[in-house]
Amino acid sequence: MAQSLQSFHTFSLPSQCQHFYQIDEVNQLLSTDFSGPFCILGEGSNTVFLSDYQGSVIHMNTKGIDIEQQNDGFLLHIAAGENWHQLVAMTIANDMPGLENLALIPGTVGAAPVQNIGAYGVELEKFVSYVDYFDIATKTIKRLTKGECQFGYRDSIFKHALKNQAVITQVGLLLPKKWQPVLSYGPLQQLSEPSPQQVFEQIITTRNSKLPNPSELANAGSFFKNPV
Repeated sequence: MAQSLQSFHTFSLPSQCQHFYQIDEVNQLLSTDFSGPFCILGEGSNTVFLSDYQGSVIHMNTKGIDIEQQNDGFLLHIAAGENWHQLVAMTIANDMPGLENLALIPGTVGAAPVQNIGAYGVELEKFVSYVDYFDIATKTIKRLTKGECQFGYRDSIFKHALKNQAVITQVGLLLPKKWQPVLSYGPLQQLSEPSPQQVFEQIITTRNSKLPNPSELANAGSFFKNPV
């Protein structure tokens, strides 16, 4: 059954898809039809539907964050549909710093490992313990360690060997209890012995000065790669 996609991507262009699956529980993936063209969608901040999509859209909307305290850190088990920035804000509010440089990056947790999101001197890879995914061919959940994810600069195995073969369902992040701020980039250099909250707020101020809120002015954020 056709479904409007206008409210499912940040450019909010009028378009439809042939089939729409909202995944609120991981086991719903077992009954999802992957036989034709499909698109995995989180919050649609890196997707523009210029016309009707001739296939199925699988909207990952799973929720849940479990926190496991370890001797030297906090291991977070996070469902793919959780909002990334809200996760960062939650960790700062609960004295689990580390992700503050990645504040206000749009999208979901499940999308974050695909391109190994990064900003202001920090990349997601630094904190990844594991990534769980639904293997479309075998219809089973599999787990990759950080090394097996083959992270690179805005890159991972999900862009290559597992492209169109996997649906990320959960991400494990390990936040060390010993916090070391990363202040090497731009406006962060002016901060002197800041708290995690101050770094978090400076990142938000800086990002808001560069890009409008997509809910106020439609946009898909900033996408670029530095020369290497």
